[in-house]
Amino acid sequence: MLALTGALAAAEKPNFTGTWKLNADKSDYGGRPGGPAVTVKVDHQEPAFTSHVTVHRDGDPIVQEFKAKTDGKVYYDTYGPQSCTMKWEGDVILMEMFDGAGNLLNSNRIRLEKTGKVMFREGVIKTGGGDVKIREVWEKQ
Repeated sequence: MLALTGALAAAEKPNFTGTWKLNADKSDYGGRPGGPAVTVKVDHQEPAFTSHVTVHRDGDPIVQEFKAKTDGKVYYDTYGPQSCTMKWEGDVILMEMFDGAGNLLNSNRIRLEKTGKVMFREGVIKTGGGDVKIREVWEKQ
């Protein structure tokens, strides 16, 4: 019976698969200006979570790929010394990013709106000037 209950709970977790575009106008960076246009393509096959981030700046776009699992273990970026952990808290993914020395860079909660068409990333980014609360709004394309 416990195995069945655990399987049902796992099946109820949201799936973040899709192409998501950052809506900077609806996002909040603690009173700071938003950044460039960003698109994220997510392939979420629980527990595997792969994201392809494309940052659209002047000139060529910057593309980064990151692979992790929602198991709470540490995973390392393919493009730098950063690492990440991801784990479920109910129907929300808690994602923490660390620098190469293991210092916390940001802590975010990622969740889907009930329609599945809007994704939110809410949390705190550590900066030299202190902690900045953010709320990003991503729209499914």
